[in-house]
Amino acid sequence: MQNENIRLPERMFRQGVIVRAENGGVEEIPQTLSLSFSSEEPVERYFGYEVLGHTPGEVDAGFMESGRAPLLVDHRASIDNQIGIIESVSFTGGKGRADARFGKSERAQEVAKRVADGEIVNVSVGYRPNAIELVKEGKGDLPTYRVTNWTPFEISLVSVPADPSVGIGRNRADGGGEITLEVTRKVNAMPANSEIRSDDPNTEEARKKAVDQARAEEVARVREIEAIGAQFNCRDKASAAIKNGDSIDLFRGAVLMALGERGQEQISAAADIGLTPSERKQFSFVRALNALANPNDKRAQDAAGFERECGAAAAKARGKEQRGILVPADVMRSDMHGQTRGLTVGVSAEGGALVGTNLLASSFIELLRARAVVLKMGARMLNDLQGNIAIPRLTGGATAYWVGEDGAVTASQQAVDQVVLSPHTLGALTSYSRLLLQQSSLDVESLVRDDLAKVVGLEITRASLHGSGASNQPKGVAALTGVNSTTFAAAAPTWAEVVAMETAVASDEADVGALGYIINPAMRGGFKTTEKAAGTARFIWEDGGTVNGYQAGVTTQVLVSNAFFGNWEDLLIAAWSGVDLTVDPYTNAQSGNVRVVALQEVDIAGRHPQSFCHSYFAG
Repeated sequence: MQNENIRLPERMFRQGVIVRAENGGVEEIPQTLSLSFSSEEPVERYFGYEVLGHTPGEVDAGFMESGRAPLLVDHRASIDNQIGIIESVSFTGGKGRADARFGKSERAQEVAKRVADGEIVNVSVGYRPNAIELVKEGKGDLPTYRVTNWTPFEISLVSVPADPSVGIGRNRADGGGEITLEVTRKVNAMPANSEIRSDDPNTEEARKKAVDQARAEEVARVREIEAIGAQFNCRDKASAAIKNGDSIDLFRGAVLMALGERGQEQISAAADIGLTPSERKQFSFVRALNALANPNDKRAQDAAGFERECGAAAAKARGKEQRGILVPADVMRSDMHGQTRGLTVGVSAEGGALVGTNLLASSFIELLRARAVVLKMGARMLNDLQGNIAIPRLTGGATAYWVGEDGAVTASQQAVDQVVLSPHTLGALTSYSRLLLQQSSLDVESLVRDDLAKVVGLEITRASLHGSGASNQPKGVAALTGVNSTTFAAAAPTWAEVVAMETAVASDEADVGALGYIINPAMRGGFKTTEKAAGTARFIWEDGGTVNGYQAGVTTQVLVSNAFFGNWEDLLIAAWSGVDLTVDPYTNAQSGNVRVVALQEVDIAGRHPQSFCHSYFAG
């Protein structure tokens, strides 16, 4: 071309597609959308083929990432036609993707309903090109230009995407202006990640290599995503990621978010006592226990003044009487998003010399999750509850009937009941030497927290699986009414019996979510030596610690010759307070040991019993 400048419309459009609409729970109207709104597919313009660059530095996504970018109807930039906002965007794999949220206006909800009904499926992005580069001269064909810098500023839901052949949407009402861009020439130098055009006669070998490479990369992507999904009980998310073409890094991020949601403590803000981050770090389990073990030691009492004050404030916030020192919710969850904490010196008015630098290696709740297998498998923990809790549950749906031409549909309705959670007091006991509790060592603080979490975690796991519902115990999975149950022909189950557990859950259409097996160490040993079929050298216990493709948890709290399979997200573990620490310094006084009791109000429930299968050998 002779001209070094190209005149372009100030605003240009590209078409996209709705990838997924998430149900908002209100008359089946979705409240969020996942959109694919741009790609590096060449589009014919009046000046040639246009390729939108998607590599780092080519997209000015500042406004789209601000949380203020609008979701519009037909590119009409008015308040009435804004039906939502763009919550996040990403540019990977040569595509632009976005998550959008519908607004609450009548117009927004009307459009959302039409999306749910499949009437609206097209998406168009409005953008401004900022820099353009000639990457291929035209020889009997149009030249190809790459937009090396562009700014997306809105995404629209449209009935017919803007006409790409003229470079500007003819359905726009505002007319727009024009811009002139200087062309940078880079002939025959298409970026490595750009598509090689199939109509170029000199690229047959390059196209074949590109196809082979793309195929190999796709196989590797699928395998990696499947492996990550199996390892972290996110197989359903893995299937969706493979279908949507998500990159491995994008899927890893989704898994991290899912794991964070599983571990998210639902703690009432009213139950916090308002500790600052530095004050949370200052709270010491060891100082609290040392003060309780030595009630007549003034130095020990003074050193634990801060812990006593926090416990009293926590008890007042919860409206309950503490037996010893109640650990506040602030401290219990203060480090949920990290494994280590900074160094902090706790100073007391008269006992400061006794208080060393404390490293709180992890929050108690995170330690508890590491120790309780059911929590590690995905069970949901509800913390710091107030009063009895009733969660509505759908137990039956409407029924569909075939009717004749003049027949009437038989009336049916949904059935609903409640999952009721009420506090059961859990007391876990362990012992420490008096000398140990007088230490201010960083390692001692970590040891005490970890040991208490282990004691509580083991009993929570046992009760979650085998709790009888009698003698003040909550009901565990095995005792739930309606839970699936199968029997083993012998103490060591066969491959067919292991698969039958999954089949029992799948038959109730409950095989979704954080699926996995929980067994004891003896059964794991049997799985490692039991072949799926004779002579195959393929064993029930699979590489990566999985069974039947699902994550497997192992704990001594499962009874011998018993096993569990299910969606562990449907197991609820409720806690009504922080851990109440009390000590008995007298029973083992001769040996110099102090018995420590950790008390907590806990209950366990299954949201849907059919989400689980309990199997056992009855012989």
